[in-house]
Amino acid sequence: MSRTITIICNTALHVHRSRMTLIEALQSRGAEIILISPYDESVEALREKGVRHEHVNMSQYGKNPISEIATYRDIRAALRRHRPSICLCYTIKANTIGALAAQSLAVPVINNIAGTGRAFEGSGSLLRRLVITLYTISLRRSARVFFQNSDDLDFFLRHGMVQSELAQGIPGSGVDLNKFEPSFEFPSMPVFLYVGRLLISKGAKMYIDAAREMCQRGVKARFLLVGERLDESRYITAQDIEFFTAQKGCEYLGQVPPNRIRDVLASCSFLVLPSFYGEGVPRTLLEAGAVGRPIISTDSVGCKDVIRHMVNGLKIAPRDQDELVAAMCRAAGMETNALGTMGRQGREIVERQFDERIVIRAYLNECQRLLTGFGPVVA
Repeated sequence: MSRTITIICNTALHVHRSRMTLIEALQSRGAEIILISPYDESVEALREKGVRHEHVNMSQYGKNPISEIATYRDIRAALRRHRPSICLCYTIKANTIGALAAQSLAVPVINNIAGTGRAFEGSGSLLRRLVITLYTISLRRSARVFFQNSDDLDFFLRHGMVQSELAQGIPGSGVDLNKFEPSFEFPSMPVFLYVGRLLISKGAKMYIDAAREMCQRGVKARFLLVGERLDESRYITAQDIEFFTAQKGCEYLGQVPPNRIRDVLASCSFLVLPSFYGEGVPRTLLEAGAVGRPIISTDSVGCKDVIRHMVNGLKIAPRDQDELVAAMCRAAGMETNALGTMGRQGREIVERQFDERIVIRAYLNECQRLLTGFGPVVA
């Protein structure tokens, strides 16, 4: 029987950053991995790890029916060429269009619901109704549907989008505790860090506005901004970044490659993610916790699974700029001992609840169930 496993995702970068340990575990059991995604700079790094790549055009936010039909046909054609035994789907387009393409060829699909993004905003919106319909159709024939947080699992069950016997919760994407070793040495001056796509809904604009206000107040601190910015309305503008970097102590580092994220996290005092986006479980919060860095984040879907107020960081209300500034000012005044205590407690939370091995075990056991001779069930 074929041991070819395809991964469908809207970016190779996501797979390179978040799925390499899973890929290595699958390869160790003899599986050949083929990624179906748009080409980006991470493809070559994946090829060096033995992952084959099939380019397809797959827009992240596009809603043009003609383009989406073309994407479906391209994915289906790629699947027909390789005839995989299992298909793993990540992100909305892959979980709907990609899953339908795989199911049309009788390929078993394992979905991963990593947050809802903006798809379900507005209770009566046409986009919301369309996405619910697409999920309902695509997930009913899935072999397994993993959910990264309980809020999304409850939402899908409540709206009849997934059968309860197919649904299973997992702790986000997990984090590789070996790659993200902790360090409890903190910089002498407070250093705040934002890591993530520079989406307004992920709190990027709130963060840079908070940094600017703190600079105007004379708070002695550094502010680092890391992430990809696109020329789309959902992202902060180039002018926003110019205003940010014009402030003393404010620096934009661009998009940092996966092999440098650990060191960037270790260089800060606090990781700040004031997100009100439809998150799964933000990987950057897990990586910060693994490195031993306190976090400032919100009581919103996905984020609240990680943040414990005054335990591993400071919890704030979503969209509350004043509360964010107050939390960052409070953090700037914390002693090193307090930072170390929060950092150690954050590491313990990640070790106990978000170890990547939990996620990998769930995937390996599903593959063993679907593919005879794939290997023993992992306890």
